[in-house]
Amino acid sequence: GMGGRELGAMVEDFESIATEVIARHHGRVVKTVGDGVLFTAASPVDAVEIGLALPEVWDTEERPPLRVGAAYGAVLTRLGDVYSPVVNLASRLTSLARPGTVLVDRELAQRLRGLADYRVRPLRRTSVRGYDHLQPWLVRRRPPGEEDNPFEGMLDELADDVLDRPEDEGA
Repeated sequence: GMGGRELGAMVEDFESIATEVIARHHGRVVKTVGDGVLFTAASPVDAVEIGLALPEVWDTEERPPLRVGAAYGAVLTRLGDVYSPVVNLASRLTSLARPGTVLVDRELAQRLRGLADYRVRPLRRTSVRGYDHLQPWLVRRRPPGEEDNPFEGMLDELADDVLDRPEDEGA
């Protein structure tokens, strides 16, 4: 329902805010594509901090909420762009994320689990283009003052074991 000028202004705001948040957390903007941004980060924590901060900074009544997907792995950098199955995986996770949430792949989730600042939870496997049994993980900030519960880690490990079973074994 926006006019061209309004939409243009919103895209410019998005690019400006995204660039600032990404740079603040040691990331690099690879490219923007309309209402999306592809970025790389120096570490798993930097990547998830960008993913958590972007929707928070962007959030206002007038703007649509952001969804974030992030994946961990090697990429090939060529002429400023990045190429890898990891890029496609992050895109698929973004398409699955609910507004205002951050979904990550198993590799990134494993690097975040056990860190006191985050709650990392497995979600139900799903099929998307190119991935028959994609396992998304939801990442949230752990509320201030909430201590790490050792049972959470045990439950995550149990969920991980169940999620790793071949389909013919059942869950």
